[in-house]
Amino acid sequence: MLIARLLITLVLSVASSTAITSATGCGSAGIWGNDCTVENTGTEVDVGGTTHTGGGSGDGSASAGDGTTGSDLDSDDSLLAAPVCTTALCRGGYSAVRIPEATMEDLAAFRPTVPSVASEPAGIGLAGMPTNFLTAADPHTVTGELFGYDVVVRFTPVAYVFDHGDGTSQRGATPGSSWRGLAQADFTPTATSHAYSERGTYGATASVEYTAQVDFGGGWRAVPGILTLTSAGYEVRIVAASTALVARTCLEDPTGPGC
Repeated sequence: MLIARLLITLVLSVASSTAITSATGCGSAGIWGNDCTVENTGTEVDVGGTTHTGGGSGDGSASAGDGTTGSDLDSDDSLLAAPVCTTALCRGGYSAVRIPEATMEDLAAFRPTVPSVASEPAGIGLAGMPTNFLTAADPHTVTGELFGYDVVVRFTPVAYVFDHGDGTSQRGATPGSSWRGLAQADFTPTATSHAYSERGTYGATASVEYTAQVDFGGGWRAVPGILTLTSAGYEVRIVAASTALVARTCLEDPTGPGC
């Protein structure tokens, strides 16, 4: 009879308050051979040993059967396809269950707050001069329940996209900062500034791109894809600057041109 050697990390539903710290959690009555070893961390159990069967289809299942050899299980497959071991088959009072892979659609209830966008000067700018855009987004976690299990979801911003409303946009790795925060003079270029060429009123937006990870108690698992959240429209009025030669300053003549 062929055997397969498996080393798998299982996320468990623990039915006993007794920690499983030795091979007594396995036993020949179950699917694991007598050489089975168990290490329990309190939130996950590492089971290593010989199984007398394999999932011939390579689907990651393991159960008592005909002794055929199945495909190797990936050591990253920490959540198996079905109860691998139940309390009826395994000593130690535990069972292992498979939690489906999370998708971005599954995380709809955990989404971060929609970003906002601001500009300097606030809501106004000069044609041909930099208007400084900024938004805000930080890595953060959200707790809740998913697939019937407690979960922690971690969102990490990886990119920021500013749509200027004039047909141009800019994607980068920074959410922007104020001129004062950058120790720069007003109307100087920044990594997130934009110079409008024409006067007018423009609707700008900011989008934040997030990656996500989930933790059901056995460590962080990446969720495929990118989550993009976009701010509401932000109105920017661009005006033209003009100069004039005057005899006195505005302090000397408050009613003078441009004062």
